[in-house]
Amino acid sequence: MNMALTQATISNPDLQRFIGEQLITIVAQMAKTKTDSKLENAYQLLDQYFPLENGSHAQVKSYVIYYQNLMAFMQDGSETGLQTARQFVALSGHKSEPSAILLKSPLGHIEIDFNRCSDTGRSNPAGICNIQVQTSNKTWVSLLHEGQVTNSIDKHGEFTAKDGEDYQL
Repeated sequence: MNMALTQATISNPDLQRFIGEQLITIVAQMAKTKTDSKLENAYQLLDQYFPLENGSHAQVKSYVIYYQNLMAFMQDGSETGLQTARQFVALSGHKSEPSAILLKSPLGHIEIDFNRCSDTGRSNPAGICNIQVQTSNKTWVSLLHEGQVTNSIDKHGEFTAKDGEDYQL
């Protein structure tokens, strides 16, 4: 069967639902692993859906917002950005030291939270304390902390879009 024809017959909402279901399966599998493995799996997920121009999210020492772009400063002193710059949509906190960044792909949002004082944040160079995925039913599921689920309503108004306006989820 012709793949182009097969793909053309799948509607966009059906495709997004399928991708969302696959993502939920991945998240459920990640919840059963140790914290170090969860972080490694989360980096792999970020590298797959939000790749950097150079390097891996696992090698990032800090993230900053430069004008309207997400910049990643690597442990070796180099810097890079996302391959697809438009995937960065919002932040919480200050541009030079965000407390969270929000990335968006066709399957939804991913929030990366930073807190170098937390147990998880102390254990990685970028200070990532949590990575949450927005599911198809608009709840947020943590990739690093088993059983942590947040409603989108709780996140309303927390983010500033890269143009300076409030970002609506």
